[in-house]
Amino acid sequence: MMKNLPIEIHERWKAALQRAALEGARSVEFSKFTDAASNSVSYSLVSYDHKLNRMPDARDYDLLKAVMVPLEKLSEDRSENAFTVTLNLDSGRLELESNNQQF
Repeated sequence: MMKNLPIEIHERWKAALQRAALEGARSVEFSKFTDAASNSVSYSLVSYDHKLNRMPDARDYDLLKAVMVPLEKLSEDRSENAFTVTLNLDSGRLELESNNQQF
């Protein structure tokens, strides 16, 4: 669970991930990876079905960008080089995978 996170930010993550999830998804995962050597940042957004299989995302660029921008902005507050935030859409549980789980 995402500990020490103000409820307002917690709810922003949940809302942004709910909007980003594909229809029929059981969970949705957003990841950020920063490469200091090349000064680059990459993002990943994956929805999983009820069998936890990766769902294909066929949204066009504009629709995908519309759901990614809020997640990218929320991720700017994180100090880690890499982390993943997962929302279980059935339970509403928000989880963080990171080397540093401090907020």
